[in-house]
Amino acid sequence: MKCLTKAEIAAWMKLAGFAVGHEDKPIVESVLPKYHKHLMIDVPNEALRLHYFSARLVQWLPNGSPRILFLTDWHTYPPAPLTTFETLRLGCGEARHIIDAPGHLFEAFEGGNDDFYKDKPSALLTGIVSLALGYDWYGYLASQTPMEYIVLGDGFISFSTASDEKFDEAKEIAKTFELRQRGQSS
Repeated sequence: MKCLTKAEIAAWMKLAGFAVGHEDKPIVESVLPKYHKHLMIDVPNEALRLHYFSARLVQWLPNGSPRILFLTDWHTYPPAPLTTFETLRLGCGEARHIIDAPGHLFEAFEGGNDDFYKDKPSALLTGIVSLALGYDWYGYLASQTPMEYIVLGDGFISFSTASDEKFDEAKEIAKTFELRQRGQSS
């Protein structure tokens, strides 16, 4: 895992075809083609289900491409979740605070889904996504190819893709975890 500043996130996202907005903040929704499909669903409440759900989110992104989680909003009170998250980052060699480096870049994984838990970066990304979702933080989970991403929100996530196959996979994830759909557009 390599943590990135807002400017570094913007540069990475620009390579992926996303626009860069005010203060180097990546803009995702405004650059999507009209044929992009969105699926918004609830997030599981139980810790173990949340972990496996987070793993499916990471697996939903294409293998063989770097992945990024960038946080856009997080709570600072009570301080325990932020302290826990930043301590985890410190264990990975990152001494900067989230405010200074809100991006988390993970290298490409070439294996298939059967090898998922042998892939240490994906396992770490799963844990970090699980924490962010459990803390009700906002952010984006994306890969460089193709232009697919997941929005993390307060008790929900939203898949976005132009692929019918990936959209069906997102709906299957919601069904598998018995999660309520909040909205869908296609």
